Amino acid sequence: MRSRFGRFLRHEKSGATAVEFAFLLPVLILVLVGIMQAGMLFFVQNNMARVAHDTARRVAVGELTTATGKTYAENQLVNWGVTFNVTVTEPGSDVSVVITVPMAEAAILDIGDIFDVGNLNAAAIVRQES
Repeated sequence: MRSRFGRFLRHEKSGATAVEFAFLLPVLILVLVGIMQAGMLFFVQNNMARVAHDTARRVAVGELTTATGKTYAENQLVNWGVTFNVTVTEPGSDVSVVITVPMAEAAILDIGDIFDVGNLNAAAIVRQES
């Protein structure tokens, strides 16, 4: 008798796994998309910082002017499909490059407009060489 009752309980629980999985699947997908989104934002931020430093260095050594430095930086970031705001200045003996992009444009998915609040920024300051 005990074995029949045990089999009955096992059969009753077999559908519980599917129901639990159905409840957890959206949460797991949301976590996965969040991880991918954060990785993408870090990747864009890193590339912006790399381009800012490279542009500042090229302007500092005289390879580029401030006008051509802005164009150079924009051309380095053109593959992203978003509009980056590039500012190249030479205050005194330093060269400053600042690159910004709205976070909503850099995001892959903007669920609930959570990325509408700010910008991704990258800046580099390099001493001008004479």
